[in-house]
Amino acid sequence: MPTLRCKNCGSEISPTAFACEKCGWIDSEQASPPAKIRIRCPACRNELAVSLKYIGKSGKCPVCKTTITIQPCPDLNQTQTSPLGNLALAIIMAAKDCFSQMTPYIDIPDKEAKKEAEVLVFFEFVYFFMHLTNRSAVSHLTEHQIEKLHDYLGPFISSTAVDSFCAHWPKELKEGMIKDFYKKLNDAELEYSTCNELFSEENPLTGDSLFSKLARNVADLSDNSMNPLVLTLVIGSGVVVLKGLGLDALVKNTSRFLQ
Repeated sequence: MPTLRCKNCGSEISPTAFACEKCGWIDSEQASPPAKIRIRCPACRNELAVSLKYIGKSGKCPVCKTTITIQPCPDLNQTQTSPLGNLALAIIMAAKDCFSQMTPYIDIPDKEAKKEAEVLVFFEFVYFFMHLTNRSAVSHLTEHQIEKLHDYLGPFISSTAVDSFCAHWPKELKEGMIKDFYKKLNDAELEYSTCNELFSEENPLTGDSLFSKLARNVADLSDNSMNPLVLTLVIGSGVVVLKGLGLDALVKNTSRFLQ
């Protein structure tokens, strides 16, 4: 994975950092920012790429200075798709919430190996919440609606997840990462589909529940294989995030837009 350096002072930047830790310089092209959504200014129609962390906040269009409030939707002028956008963003944010609690435990001495582990751990959380979304969709949507949902979520989730770490990469490399993400997403879907329960009370760490499998996968990817502290953390944070996600409601709300 390429080394990132601050354009202002030349210091090395973590792929998860939004700004240089040494000088505070923010550069969205160089310091791999949080995932972004694209919006249009309602006045001048200028297209903007806005970080997810600004959702719910207001700012001025750099072209016409019109005040814009960032809504949880991929396009402010496509409100008819907002339930789909809300679901997609909820998946990404759920993965980010779990990932942020794991980062202190990705303590790998080799910098390149650590960067790679961080990317893979975040992706694993995305795969997990995508699988839970698919399970919910089976209960609340028709087969045709599920197909339409996949057509929407696949490209959005893949590009957003990859851009979270690789926005600065050349187009060809990013396309390769997105292709690889798709393949691993499908592989993870098959792996998680073998689980018959969400959580195992009897064997939470070693059982065959969804959370047990997630915990072991994350522990392996972060070089914490069978570390009970990490396994417990992954399960605990995942349960809390899932409870606050309202996934079934988010999935149900997409039904009328998937005809």
